[in-house]
Amino acid sequence: MFKHGKSKEIEAEISPSVIAADLRIAGAVVTKGCMRVDGVVNGDIQCGVLEIGVSGAVNGDVVAEVVRLEGSINGTVNANAVYLMKTARMHGDVHHAKLSVEAGAVVDGNYRQRDAVEATIETRLGAAASPSTLGGDNKIASGSVVLQGPHAPA
Repeated sequence: MFKHGKSKEIEAEISPSVIAADLRIAGAVVTKGCMRVDGVVNGDIQCGVLEIGVSGAVNGDVVAEVVRLEGSINGTVNANAVYLMKTARMHGDVHHAKLSVEAGAVVDGNYRQRDAVEATIETRLGAAASPSTLGGDNKIASGSVVLQGPHAPA
């Protein structure tokens, strides 16, 4: 079952957390493992992999390695990989290293692509590396790609 001194193997044995369609959570949710939301979370989520089903909704900010959205998020997403499926409804900014958007997905916010160097700096400095503390226009300084809403700039 648990192997001493092998933290990655122990983390791999963590069962996925599931918020069923009839469940509503009020407050922050934190896990190192995978999480599936088919109900409603009114609060921030921090996890390894987050899947939000068609009936799922998150009203809060999300920080994860991977986000797969079929339902809705009202808040900011900060993830290495973000997959917005055709039924997705994203209301807020998406900060990502990798992004996939299927036709039909609704996005009301900005996409901000970050590269590995920028992600490493954010991790080391935390909130100190916010655009307001870096000075100047973060879009120019970081070379980020910014798209507004569901349409790319012409």
